[in-house]
Amino acid sequence: NVGFGKRVGYHFSMASRVLGGNRVPSTAKLRTIHEVYDIPLEDLFEAHAKGAAHFGPWLRSVINSKDAEVEAAAKASATVAEKIKAGK
Repeated sequence: NVGFGKRVGYHFSMASRVLGGNRVPSTAKLRTIHEVYDIPLEDLFEAHAKGAAHFGPWLRSVINSKDAEVEAAAKASATVAEKIKAGK
C-alpha cells in the first residue's frame, strides 16, 4: 500500500482504502494510475464503474502482476550482465 500510495500520490491510509476495496479513486487519480502502471484507461474505468469492492482487489491483482513482470525483467537483465562480465 505504501509503494502504491507513493507512486500515485496517495497517503498510505487512502492507498489502503482503495486497494482494500473500501474507496474508489477519482477519475483524475485513475489517469495517474494509468500513467504510473501503464494500465489501459478503458480497463481502469470499467473496473471503477463496478464499485470499490470490485475495483480494489482487481487493481491489487493488476499491480502485483506488473510488479512481478518488472522483477522478472530485472533478474533477467542482471543475469545477462553477469554473463557478459564473466565473458560467456
